[in-house]
Amino acid sequence: MRIIYWVFGLLIFNNGIGQAIKPLNLNDGIKTATLSEVRMDTSVVNELTNQIIAGYYPNIHSLLIYKDNKLAYENYFKGKDQYRGKDLGVIEHSINDLHSMRSISKSVVSACIGIAITQGKIKNVDQKVFDFFKEYAAYDTGMIKGLSIKHLLTMTAGLKWNETGMQPTVGRTLADILFSAKAGRVNPRRDHVLVGKERH
Repeated sequence: MRIIYWVFGLLIFNNGIGQAIKPLNLNDGIKTATLSEVRMDTSVVNELTNQIIAGYYPNIHSLLIYKDNKLAYENYFKGKDQYRGKDLGVIEHSINDLHSMRSISKSVVSACIGIAITQGKIKNVDQKVFDFFKEYAAYDTGMIKGLSIKHLLTMTAGLKWNETGMQPTVGRTLADILFSAKAGRVNPRRDHVLVGKERH
């Protein structure tokens, strides 16, 4: 049924014309609203949508706007995609497509850390990671000792990590990965660390 809703929404924006409509209520616990109901300029969002469709902003798979605890806009677009390194070409994307989060997770995790600090659940970003993993205290030695939340958020921990392929993480916790016997730090510098060929 969601696919039908998505196709209907796509038809409204066919050829880059049309007006943003209120996202459908799928009874999934997410409240919906119109853009005007959350005090947003509908014309700006319509123009942005048309520019995405026209290819001005290439390879945008989806655009969702969540404001005032309500989903006020939702649309999906065609674009290039891949699955575990295999090129899928240009495909239509929909509400039911799963996407690899990759580096998007950094922003989400950073926001969650900020919320946890505001709620008093974390002291600050300089708090040591081992404060939260007492059961791994045996690994709180050597170059890993003193590893802070800030090191993980800024990717300056210097932990060994192979970025050339998929990591065997099924059934393993974050702590297992960080504090396994093989997780020694390759660079104790705290300003930046080169990871693979990409500087984060």
